[in-house]
Amino acid sequence: HPGGATLSLVPTSGSYNIGDTFNVEIRLNTEDHTVIGTKVYINFGELVSVPSGKADVSDSAFGWILKNEVVDNQLRIEVGNLDGVSGSNLLVGVITFQANSSGTANVSFDPSSKVTNDIGNDILESTSSGTYTIGIPGKATLALSPASGSYEIGQIFTVDIVLDTGGQPTDGTDVQYLRYNPDLLEVQNVSPGDLYPITSVNTFGDGKI
Repeated sequence: HPGGATLSLVPTSGSYNIGDTFNVEIRLNTEDHTVIGTKVYINFGELVSVPSGKADVSDSAFGWILKNEVVDNQLRIEVGNLDGVSGSNLLVGVITFQANSSGTANVSFDPSSKVTNDIGNDILESTSSGTYTIGIPGKATLALSPASGSYEIGQIFTVDIVLDTGGQPTDGTDVQYLRYNPDLLEVQNVSPGDLYPITSVNTFGDGKI
């Protein structure tokens, strides 16, 4: 259909970690046609899932919901509007995916998808797929900064404990223990950084903090 409607996913790409959830919008460009119905079947494979078992169509341009379900790694939406809708960026629905396995998750419109105009013809001309990279979450690491230095006897110097969360949310860190040579060093003070408040600090005489 020259000048036919298009269906697209927004965003078309992204990078996520296993366990993450992310939203993908289904958008319709009617190309100045008046549309009374849209059948959107989306294949998403094994790497991601739709935990809710359906799309969020609460803000859809189509108020008439005929079907909204997930069957065998396929989201099936059928919506309508008897008055007809027209626009270049209409929202059909929002999919919340959960990333389950590492790899490249290809999300595409099934060939059975349709866009029906006000005289009953399918005017869907093209679709755009989505490609989402699913990675394995990194592990958190602790380091001292600076890692080395030269100082004179009696000189006071500061060493930071630096946390790299590996991209993971954290709510605390338990450092057990920092070891040092008490014959060479004396700990003057342990102060909190700007990440977490220190809930307990114990200094031992055998070279442990």
